[in-house]
Amino acid sequence: MLFKQWNDLPEPRHQLDFPEISKNLQSLEFCPIPRVELPQDLNVSQYSTVIITTKIMNPLFPKNLLQLTSIGEVKSSLTVKNSSPTQSTDAYSWNYDENFPNEVDPISESETSKETQYNFSFPIYSFGETLLFSIEENFINISPIFGNMISRSIVSQLIKTSPDIIVIGSSDRISNMKKMTKSECTLQPPEFITGFIGSVLTQLIIGENKGMNFKCLIVPSEGPNGFEKISLSDMGSLIDVCSQWLGFDHSKYSQECYRLWRCDSAAIGAQSGLYI
Repeated sequence: MLFKQWNDLPEPRHQLDFPEISKNLQSLEFCPIPRVELPQDLNVSQYSTVIITTKIMNPLFPKNLLQLTSIGEVKSSLTVKNSSPTQSTDAYSWNYDENFPNEVDPISESETSKETQYNFSFPIYSFGETLLFSIEENFINISPIFGNMISRSIVSQLIKTSPDIIVIGSSDRISNMKKMTKSECTLQPPEFITGFIGSVLTQLIIGENKGMNFKCLIVPSEGPNGFEKISLSDMGSLIDVCSQWLGFDHSKYSQECYRLWRCDSAAIGAQSGLYI
């Protein structure tokens, strides 16, 4: 018999170092999920407008011009217990002390369980009667599950007062600027939105809190989540719509936004070389 049944194969001696994955991939063991905390003194009812966006869009909200006030942070934490893999009876056991005195037995090295703590915090700002959530995305250091749980917590908090919700984001899967509302969507397949903004829209449209009124603005971008770059023409369109929606003085507002975008090097062509 050339092939053995899958269940008859011995378990691998070494497992990849992914603490979020259960040691038994065929089990229904629960894995930990991040906890999200909003400021206890956050009173959403005193704000008529709530803006949800990502850090790449921070140049749209100049601190000095809008006189942004920090009112707290969105905190998210995840505790992962790293347990040692269970040694299979079919696995060969080396006597490292006798045969390999200069080596370390990988089984004995991971016998003691440890916990790994992941903590992230993102600022909450206000200006006038507007509340601003700006969440940082980073596909290298921040797992998408954090953005997903944060979007659920924010939208669940907003449903209590139903303010005017504005969502601003970007996507590398669209060719021109898209506007969306509760009753209208201009996306055409295969266009789609991912990341934190995609999670927010999911909660607003088909999640447990569906039915809330919102306005959404998505512009084309290049690059992975957290390192997007936007063309100057799309920036101009984005500034025009935001100044109209938020009632800003267009001349001063656009001048400050362009300056901040150049400082952040978030514009396509603003710096030479490749983004990583």
